Amino acid sequence: MDSSKLKVLIRAVETATFSAAGEELGFTQAGVSYIIKTLEDELGIQLLIRGKKGVRLTQKGEALMEHVRNADAAMDALLSRAEALKNAQTGRLKIGALNSLSVAWLPSVIASFCADNPDIQIDVQEAGTDKLTEMLSTGETDFILTSVQPKGVDWIPLAKDRLMAVMHKEHRFAPEARIPLQILAKEPFIMPAPGFDTDIERLFQRSGIKANVIFTSMDDYAIVSMVQHGIGVSVVPEMILRDKSEGLAVRELAPCQYRRLGIAIPSLSDASPAAAAFIRRAEEIVPNIK
Repeated sequence: MDSSKLKVLIRAVETATFSAAGEELGFTQAGVSYIIKTLEDELGIQLLIRGKKGVRLTQKGEALMEHVRNADAAMDALLSRAEALKNAQTGRLKIGALNSLSVAWLPSVIASFCADNPDIQIDVQEAGTDKLTEMLSTGETDFILTSVQPKGVDWIPLAKDRLMAVMHKEHRFAPEARIPLQILAKEPFIMPAPGFDTDIERLFQRSGIKANVIFTSMDDYAIVSMVQHGIGVSVVPEMILRDKSEGLAVRELAPCQYRRLGIAIPSLSDASPAAAAFIRRAEEIVPNIK
């Protein structure tokens, strides 16, 4: 049975005329009459009595109308839910992210996304670059926000983030506007833990410079705190210094260095509607985050 016939019947009963029902629903009077006749044939019951003053329900039609309305409402709910699923308005997202991106980017993106998609559950797991790559490969996450593009996946670039030299505000290098990495590396250096934030590690490897590492930490903000207490110097992403630079001298490296940030996903073309919609929202919002 074509469920649209139920709407025609409901409007015919409510307006008491085929012509008015047809005008509302886009059918001719003859078209409405034909639809009602086919519905009656399918049910094997006469539903309406046709007269000069319009149409009215038969006794059996009266007995069926509650079921007709319920069936029509159920079909509307089914189609609405299907449309919601198609447009990513329900579901669950598992996102992996670097701690700095989780703090600086995700709140704005999630707030905007959830305003339009309130029924999507979002699970965020923070980890280092190596662990994020592993999580993506094993399917623990739908996609990751990271600074390393794993091999064999799709990459959606979002932004560049400067790598900045940081030291106590009274450090002897504080008066300098820019600091070469090879000079900074000779100072007591606080390094991100191996495999956690590989941007700094890769920077030293590319430069062929060995740092005088005295401490390592898995937390960017712990590193900043150590530097604020004069324990050593470091290189950190500029992103994490927002509202965290009190007591610090923050200087550009010479030459200036960046990390490239983006979203890695196994296949963008095969992404779930929810994942694809979230990525589109991130592309819209991230460039405007200051």
